[in-house]
Amino acid sequence: MSAMEELRVSFDRRPLGFYVNNGRRLLQKHEKLQLRALSSACGMACTAASQLEAGEWARVESIQTIVADPKEGRDKRLSGILIVLSRGTKYEEEVPVPPKAAAAAKEASEE
Repeated sequence: MSAMEELRVSFDRRPLGFYVNNGRRLLQKHEKLQLRALSSACGMACTAASQLEAGEWARVESIQTIVADPKEGRDKRLSGILIVLSRGTKYEEEVPVPPKAAAAAKEASEE
């Protein structure tokens, strides 16, 4: 399991809720998350990051602009954004304790 996962945001393919929910799921498994978007998807990436931060699921660590080289056959370069998020305080509060671990902790405290 790597420390940072990447989520590429597309403007046309998925709704905003898809990226917010996937961001939450990825932050459960990984410490950090990169939201990467090009061109018209930059606004959606910023909105997803702000919703994750407003819900205390993530903290924005850095925001960078990027320039992507064109693919073959294209003349112009594309601008983009890279947002690095880290886990928010919500995960610290809502970490479920497995039943076996809870029972073992209860037995240890009774002894």
